[in-house]
Amino acid sequence: MDAAYALAATNMSILTTTQSAIAADLDAFEEASWLTSSYLIAISSIAPLSGRLCQLFSPRLCMFVSTVIVCLGCIITSISPSLAVFLLGRAVTGTGAAGIMIVATIIAVQLAGAKRRGLYIGLINSSLTVGVSLGAVIAGALEPKFGWVCRHYLHLLEFVDEHKIFRLILLPYEIRLTKK
Repeated sequence: MDAAYALAATNMSILTTTQSAIAADLDAFEEASWLTSSYLIAISSIAPLSGRLCQLFSPRLCMFVSTVIVCLGCIITSISPSLAVFLLGRAVTGTGAAGIMIVATIIAVQLAGAKRRGLYIGLINSSLTVGVSLGAVIAGALEPKFGWVCRHYLHLLEFVDEHKIFRLILLPYEIRLTKK
């Protein structure tokens, strides 16, 4: 769960080192600020809805759907032939990332007892810090060798792997997490 949170957080800073290459490929230097803003606006606007959906459906289902949405966003971003499609992909990715971030916190609160709740939320916030800190470094290392498109495909594979791990860890808790 922390890994999914950290991966969603890397998307906040990952474009800082690749933004000029993306803007050059998409001929969008004047609109370069939207490359990151579209992702952050989607997170900010969808986060409250994600919390409400966790009240209506199980957090496990919400995490799965959020992960699928992030994967779709990564695919759209990777195959984008224009700035509009790229921004759409970033917004879709941000929509899924909002769900991951909110659901991770909800699951931590549900699974942790009152005494350990602060510790779990602190660990989740540490994942956010690590993800944001490493996003630019990882992108800066990968972009010169593989290009910016490859980074989005790698991010997609990381989320698919994370979901498999997440499913195995939370399988015993599914009944307890499901609202009746």
